[in-house]
Formats: sequence, structure tokens, C-alpha cells
Amino acid sequence: MSVMSLLSGKASRALALLLALGVLVSACARSPEARVPEAHAKTARGQARHVTPAPREHTRPDWQTFLLLGLDQRGKETPRSDTIIVVNWDRANDVANVLSVPRDLWVQVPGYGWYKLGQTYSLGAGQGGPGGPQLVERTLKENLGIEVDDYAAVSLESFRSIVNRIGGVWVDVPYPLMDNEYPTDDYKYKRIYFGTGLQHMDGEEALEYARSRHEDGDFGRSRRQQQVLIAIRNQLTSITSVPEIPGLIKELRRDVQTDMSTQDMVRLAPAAMGLEMRDIHTHSLDYNNLEASTSSDGQSILVPIGGNWVRLRAQIRQMLESEKG
Repeated sequence: MSVMSLLSGKASRALALLLALGVLVSACARSPEARVPEAHAKTARGQARHVTPAPREHTRPDWQTFLLLGLDQRGKETPRSDTIIVVNWDRANDVANVLSVPRDLWVQVPGYGWYKLGQTYSLGAGQGGPGGPQLVERTLKENLGIEVDDYAAVSLESFRSIVNRIGGVWVDVPYPLMDNEYPTDDYKYKRIYFGTGLQHMDGEEALEYARSRHEDGDFGRSRRQQQVLIAIRNQLTSITSVPEIPGLIKELRRDVQTDMSTQDMVRLAPAAMGLEMRDIHTHSLDYNNLEASTSSDGQSILVPIGGNWVRLRAQIRQMLESEKG
């Protein structure tokens, strides 16, 4: 008997959807993000470029695209979206394609100018903004051609607590991971280390594993976030009981933001939780698609190879539309 069979009614449906779409957002990595004046925003070649708004990349009614955001917030600061994951669910073929988009991607934010993608949520959530998730959605559409249907967002603090409530996760670490400058909640640093092999992680350890970036950079971090995402999914579909299930439901309802309606939850939750592992495909934008650059004010950024946005959109479309087999 699985966790989902222990619940009934709206609680079960809400939990299924939020776990599938919200909690599965891997944790954020904290780093200061400075705003970039539009006049100083430049690409790798040192020239300001205009990104022509991209058309909708899919129109099939049996596809649904979700935006998953991991939010990092210190005190009363406006949250930042340090984790951006897009999930395209092909319901007709029972296939889900998961794409991690790096936060350092240099994008043209509608109405604001050129910024790192990770700064977009803060801009939208600020005074007079259209809303954090809404601005991220518009930015993904106009720069990458990704049309988002629904979103879910979860905070770093909630991630840690929720992983603990489901009993932790099992993660197979492919290579040793050491970070001597892992940021702590009190603005200090500590050393963390994960050896190779399958190991059980509690909420804090899963958070550290998903957040660290000094050993293998943002691209390695994206792959580890997807590992944790899949590990949470596996834990939810395999465990037989959760002693603190009422608290988990309450926490999810309080801390996971989503624009999904109750009707959508009822319709999508059972199928989402029933996807087979072989039908969940993970992808990342990395040095096969992007190249490192520096903005005019010295920020480290990522841009499409050769400034070719058309090619990047085509590559993203291929990833999100990958079919079974």
C-alpha cells in the first residue's frame, strides 16, 4: 500500500499534485544577485542584442508544460528563483521530459531589459511587477519559446522539512562531492562532503547535495537537482506509511505556490504519480548548448553558443518533445 492509498478525497488529490509538481523542485543555491542596468547588458560578443519573441513551441492538446521554481529568500528580501525546471508532460504517450534551465542564462526580461534568468522572479515580485511566476513564464516564452501552462514554487526551508517528513531519500552519488564554502543560514560557510555510492539523505543533506556548486558548477548542480527530484518521486511511490502525513499536507498547502485549480488536480494527479521511471527523461542546458561569457559590469553569465537563439530554441524543443523509446 502506497502513501496515496492512505488518503482520500481532496486531501489525497492536493497532496499528489503538490508533491508531483511542487516538492519535486530541487533546492536552491544561494548567491548574491545584483541587478544589471539595461544599458550595460551585453552578450558574449559585447554587443546588445534583441531577442525576437518566440512563437509557441507546441500546440498539441495532449501536452501540458509545468514550470517548477525553487525559491531562496533571506529574511524579508524578495525571493529569488535559483532553481528553474520545466516539465513537459505528453499524456498521450505517458512521457515526461524534465529540463533544467541554468539561472545564469542571460535573457531579455520583458519590460526590464537584460538580466540573469534567476533574477526574473525578484523583478516580477517587486513593487509594480506582474508577479514572480508570471514574469518568469513570459521570459521563458519570449527567449526560449517555452509556453508554460501551470507553475508550482517551493521555498528552500519547506524543501528541507518536507524531505524529512517523507522519511528522507536515497541518492546514488556518481562521484565524490566536496564543497569547502557551502553557505549556511547564518551567512557563514562550512565544509560538506559526499562519498560515491548509494546513500540515504535527510532533508538537510539532500538540500546540501542539491545546492552545492563549487565542485562541478551550475551544470553539475542541475544534474544533482534532477537526481533529488527523481529520488523524492521514488520515495513517494514506494513508502508504505508517513506518520506525519497531516502535517505534510498542511505544510504543502501553506508553502507551495501554484496556479493549478482543484479540477486540474483531480484530473492530473493520479496519472502524474503513475508515470514509470523509464518514461521520465531528464535534460539540461549545458556546454553543448551554451557558452560562458561576462557582462560589461563583470558578471559571469551564460549565452547561446555563437549567440544563436534559433538553434537553442530548436534544441530545447527537441528535449521537451522527446518520445518514449
